Amino acid sequence: MAVGDKIPACSSAKYDFRRRHGREDHRQPRFRPIAVNVTRVKSFLILAALAIIGFGPLSLTCLIGLFIVARRPDWFYRVVRNLYRDTDCGSTDCAARQEKLRSEAGMVRIKTFLCLLVLLVLDIAPVPVAGSIGLYVVVTRPCWFKTLVEKIYGGVMAPQSDA
Repeated sequence: MAVGDKIPACSSAKYDFRRRHGREDHRQPRFRPIAVNVTRVKSFLILAALAIIGFGPLSLTCLIGLFIVARRPDWFYRVVRNLYRDTDCGSTDCAARQEKLRSEAGMVRIKTFLCLLVLLVLDIAPVPVAGSIGLYVVVTRPCWFKTLVEKIYGGVMAPQSDA
């Protein structure tokens, strides 16, 4: 690399160290703390409690999920928007994308409802599957979950600024 060349945007600290010193970095990777916001902590605590309750004969987590898919309450959309506030997951602000989501919302809601019914049956086993999936979503915040929520709501909720 020449002196004036830019470092690629996806470069890592290890790459930068090798570039500067011409050798491998044998140091231990540094621990990167998880970004925490209030919504994430509250969601984690609620889902942990629901996972513990899920050891019973009926999965409360699945029943709440079925309610959310059927009724689409605005509080859940706000929770997801706040949970994903500081992530790189794209939003559906453009009008064409909103129209596409609106058209496929019915089919996505039916598929999600059926998946939650299957999870409700699987949660009869001693391991709470739905609660575990919920904890995974809160901890890792995968983009597919935000996309799924936006498809379920299908343009019902207008995109709002996070201010």
